[in-house]
Amino acid sequence: VPGKQLEFIICRVGDNWEVCSCPQCMKPIELADGRQLASKSTNSITDRLFFSTRNYMMLNRLAEDLVKDNPELELHTHAYIFAAEPPRVKIHPAIVPHFAAYPTKDERYPILEQKTERGAVWGRRMRQWSDEQDLKFGFFGYYYIDGFNAVADTAGPDYKALAEMGGIHVHNEGHPGDTDKLSRWDVEGIEKWIIAKLQWDPNQDPAELRDEYIKRT
Repeated sequence: VPGKQLEFIICRVGDNWEVCSCPQCMKPIELADGRQLASKSTNSITDRLFFSTRNYMMLNRLAEDLVKDNPELELHTHAYIFAAEPPRVKIHPAIVPHFAAYPTKDERYPILEQKTERGAVWGRRMRQWSDEQDLKFGFFGYYYIDGFNAVADTAGPDYKALAEMGGIHVHNEGHPGDTDKLSRWDVEGIEKWIIAKLQWDPNQDPAELRDEYIKRT
């Protein structure tokens, strides 16, 4: 926006598991405690920790260069795909990760209350990000309503947990809006409205907000 100061730039992994497996990138990583983190695979699906750590080392170098000339500038990134795994290095304070629980938790339950082994790993990762990294923390949510699903009941506890962990912002991915052939607002507007309200104040009760929406519409 002309005349508006730039607040942050974004550098993130793509919607895939592709990583570089050249000899330089596959070298063992020297950790701060003197240990080494060696790769177990050239595939980021089977060795998320190594490639996540390598990714954040690259972002640390980028952040160090950025703040030399722009000390107030933030570097936002997605803790997503393999980079969702908390790395074995401390992250530069200018970096703001957006934790993205994909692929994927069960949308019927909050991240910290998942019922399956596959889902529970996301609770462990979210806690680990909060416990091990002293930085600003964001959240990229996946709440696909697709009808009358009450996904705000899941989003509310997720947002509240994030706030208690020191989170600073959230945003949400969902289905597109109306087209000339499709109108989702008749069935999905209620949950989208509640989620938007919870993003501003996660201490609200989704059920009470749902009652308010029904009465007002």
